[in-house]
Amino acid sequence: MTNTIKAIWNTLIAEVKKAQKNDNAIYFDEANCSYSTFEKYFRDEYNSIKKIYMTQNTEFLDRHKVAAIIIKTVIDLKLIKYKKEIAENQVFIGIEIIAINVALSYMFEMLIRKMKTVGLSLPVKSYILPIPMSCDTDYIYIFARNLKYCQNSGGIIAIELSDKLFLFESLTLKEFNIDPHLLKDTI
Repeated sequence: MTNTIKAIWNTLIAEVKKAQKNDNAIYFDEANCSYSTFEKYFRDEYNSIKKIYMTQNTEFLDRHKVAAIIIKTVIDLKLIKYKKEIAENQVFIGIEIIAINVALSYMFEMLIRKMKTVGLSLPVKSYILPIPMSCDTDYIYIFARNLKYCQNSGGIIAIELSDKLFLFESLTLKEFNIDPHLLKDTI
């Protein structure tokens, strides 16, 4: 798992650098959170989910749960900071968007690997997210805002978040008429 966590960390750093091109007030607060802190928190969350929610014969968590742990870890550790002052009636959701991007990137890469093992491929390079019915806001911003609200009302629950991520994947597979049963992991 060490290689996976290191790859996630590297993707996180790359996402922050990408975000900085659009807004140089965003920065990675590595002084307050080192890779070792990230790795420990990630492993603790991973092991906690395995112990509490999974059967004893579960060896590895699926990509949706790992992606949820990525989001929770990045947000809970407050790895990303914003230098500019934010107006009282505004909420900065850049941290949540970066966490979502890292998680979806990981999850999509794992999906593509799994699809290759059964001879399938997807004609897209990322997940298809839901289209909001009542507004023109991209769903990723709605998702990020909801994560921000979760932090303010008890915290993010990774196992619950993994279900939403699973539904994103299901939506994408359904869009391309791919039977998700073909991708089911065996225990």
